[in-house]
Amino acid sequence: MRRKLTTFLLLLMVALMAAPADARRRRWGRARWGKKVKKKRRHRGAHRRTKKRVVVLGFSGPRAGQARAAFVGAIRRSARVLSAGKFSQAGGSGEPAGITAGCAKLRCDAVVSGAVAKRGRRYTLTVSVFDGGTGDRIGRRAAGVRGKRRIRKAGFAVGRKCSRLIAKGRRPARDAVASAPPPPEAEQPAAAPEKTAVAQAPSEKDDDLFPSQGTREKGAKDGEDDSDSDDDTTVSKRASSTRTAGLFSIGASVGMAKRSFSLEPKGTQGERTYDGGWYPEFAVAADVYPLALATRGFLKNLGVGANFSRHLTISTQGGEGSQSNGEDVADTGSQQLLLDLRLRVDFSDKATLLGFTGFGMRDFTLGENDVLTSVSYKFVRIGISGVLPLGTPLLALHVGMEARPVLTLGQEVADHFGKREKAFGWTVMGGVGGSLSFGLLYFASFEYQSYMTGFEGLEAAEITPEKGSVDMGPASEGNDQYFRVWLGLGYAL
Repeated sequence: MRRKLTTFLLLLMVALMAAPADARRRRWGRARWGKKVKKKRRHRGAHRRTKKRVVVLGFSGPRAGQARAAFVGAIRRSARVLSAGKFSQAGGSGEPAGITAGCAKLRCDAVVSGAVAKRGRRYTLTVSVFDGGTGDRIGRRAAGVRGKRRIRKAGFAVGRKCSRLIAKGRRPARDAVASAPPPPEAEQPAAAPEKTAVAQAPSEKDDDLFPSQGTREKGAKDGEDDSDSDDDTTVSKRASSTRTAGLFSIGASVGMAKRSFSLEPKGTQGERTYDGGWYPEFAVAADVYPLALATRGFLKNLGVGANFSRHLTISTQGGEGSQSNGEDVADTGSQQLLLDLRLRVDFSDKATLLGFTGFGMRDFTLGENDVLTSVSYKFVRIGISGVLPLGTPLLALHVGMEARPVLTLGQEVADHFGKREKAFGWTVMGGVGGSLSFGLLYFASFEYQSYMTGFEGLEAAEITPEKGSVDMGPASEGNDQYFRVWLGLGYAL
């Protein structure tokens, strides 16, 4: 009996000791997990309460829709964006009174408005943040980018800058609607003009940031359909006179050309001339900047170019005193090939400068005659050209000049005129042109070429000129000139 009693007491003591420990464990576990849950819930609730309520009005200007979308995406983590349409329906506007009225009904802390301005290829986004309680401007931030493809980057950058400004906004008091001033009809007639003037003053100051409703809708529409429309302070949406950041361009043209050549022997009479008429020709040209897609640095402006032109139809008649007087000379032809390595440079988003160097060939062939030979110039090209807008994006001035040190004139020239003493060519060019926003190019241009040459003559090499032929015995100097004009179209990307 004593043994059973002892066993019972021991079991009872163990049970009494285990019960409080189990209860403590249960209480500790509930407290522990309950504390965590409560902390988490309190954190989430506090985050919701600290998020500012903001209205982002429609931006104005080119690519406004893209800029606004990027701006809203940048501020969503720190602010709750309300509908701009509901803000307008609640009586909100760009004036301080309209800001407070709309924010009082929607219980928002701040109102944001922005505008995109374009100058050349540079886009600048300017955004202002207004306090919801007073209607006063808290601050203004801006960012600029080069190229329409980066406008979203500007919107995101300005959004991050404006997050701190939005955090300073305060919503109107709950009784703001009840304490709002009476409508204009109930005001004193004499005081109405003064109140209107005071209320409109900030609107005039920030007219570019608070456009009218029609302007907002137009700007938003332009941004959504990815068009390039501009206001009075920016370049027109329909064209850009210079497309300096393109990947490639190609063009074709037709025109007229004329050649004039004179070869005068030194110390004697007997000048030989060629004065051909105008003949039609065609030309094709292309340039490509292969690194434009791979880099945004200096190398994107490094490219290659090519140009080829050839006659469409041409004929030559024998000159006065020649054996072929009045008769056509067969196998007359004219063609030119130019290849170059080029570098383009933009200045102030307006003028564009192009430097180039390369190789070229200029051929003018003549059939059998007793006046002049065929000539085939091969030369080095070193030149510069520029594009300058003429006050409208649809028209720009193109000018350029080029030096052409001649390497050779062809073996036929050496056989009939003797060894070459000198040979140098130069070219000037000019014209007008432009491009539309979808890439169409158009241009009208002219070119003047001149090649100055000197020959020792066949007598210096102790070669007797053949009578009745094109041979030139004494030393001579030549001047070969070409006049060319074109009209053409092209495409640039």
